[in-house]
Amino acid sequence: MKSSKGNNPFVFGLTQKENAFTNRTEEINQLHQLFSNNINCILVSPRRWGKSSLVRECAKVLKNKEKKLQFCFLDMFSVNSEQEFYQEFATQLIKANTNKVQDVLSQTGTYFKKIVPKISLGLSPESSVSLSFDWQDVQKHKSEILDLGQKIAEQKKINLVVCIDEFQSLSRFDDPLQFQRSLRAVWQNHDKVSYCLYGSKRNMMEHIFNNRKMPFYRFGEFIPLQKIEEKHWIPFIRKGFKTGDKNISTEHIKWIVEKMDCHPYYVQQLSYHVWNTTIEEVTQEILDECLNRIIEHNAWMYEREVEGLSRTQLNLVKAIINKEEQLSSKYTLAKYDMGTSATVTKNKKILEQNDVIIKQNQQITMVDPVFVLWMKQRFDLNRY
Repeated sequence: MKSSKGNNPFVFGLTQKENAFTNRTEEINQLHQLFSNNINCILVSPRRWGKSSLVRECAKVLKNKEKKLQFCFLDMFSVNSEQEFYQEFATQLIKANTNKVQDVLSQTGTYFKKIVPKISLGLSPESSVSLSFDWQDVQKHKSEILDLGQKIAEQKKINLVVCIDEFQSLSRFDDPLQFQRSLRAVWQNHDKVSYCLYGSKRNMMEHIFNNRKMPFYRFGEFIPLQKIEEKHWIPFIRKGFKTGDKNISTEHIKWIVEKMDCHPYYVQQLSYHVWNTTIEEVTQEILDECLNRIIEHNAWMYEREVEGLSRTQLNLVKAIINKEEQLSSKYTLAKYDMGTSATVTKNKKILEQNDVIIKQNQQITMVDPVFVLWMKQRFDLNRY
């Protein structure tokens, strides 16, 4: 029995490192141009399509090319209030531009005149430094924190890119509209800072940035992220298997990519399991075994998701999986028992908001390809 060499090269569930990152050349070039020219950008795609990995990969490439271009990263997924945002925003900006405790102490005195920040240091100061503020002071002088990136960039003579993940999470704040007004009023005046704002709720992101009535209307270049095409997956997967002296045919690679519908997370996950299971040569038996394993592992989650759908919503999902084109036609409504055309319109909006379906290039498709495979196993969709 031949032993594998090295670690499994396929990674899922984490921000991709260089050896696990594939393609996105066009997107990296596009972001490169925007960041280099100090232009804001808005990046949108469902979760697990690789937004965070793309932005961090672009940052790494650019930092090696342009020494005066620095990056700061903030994830709003766990930020639940405006107060928490200001604290996290200031903390990450300070940490991104120094790794010395003494510098943190001196910089806060330089950048804050009207607000006195409280600095917390843990056992490992470089990794656990954090700033907090008196909320009443912040409410009076918000601009001092929101101007922090510009002040840092001017003093250090750099250009700064502030990258904020899950930006649509601001909807959880008490007054999200006023919060957006505060940000836009300050950020639109920055000439040394550009903002890369990305999120996984397309409807919400489009409402924030493409609605004329919203403060962030036309704030930057709006980029809907696409899936990675099959032609880019083939050399990437083949190379990954070679690292362990394992063979996989082009036909089997295409099978993986097709079953996972080019979904970055799931292509990596299925490749991971196939790589682990294979000793020398990938077989169809191994592919089927690993795919069924992934479906079974996710079954409990899909059961809960289906339980949360109404009858007409579930039937709409069945119609979409069966690739019905005229969802609101009388024939399709009756065939799948989906109610009226108004019900279909309402349910499409709900399913899209809940990341069950996505509309791209005028086509509605399912977000999760493994959910599709589970649905086909769970329900007799061939009877329609």
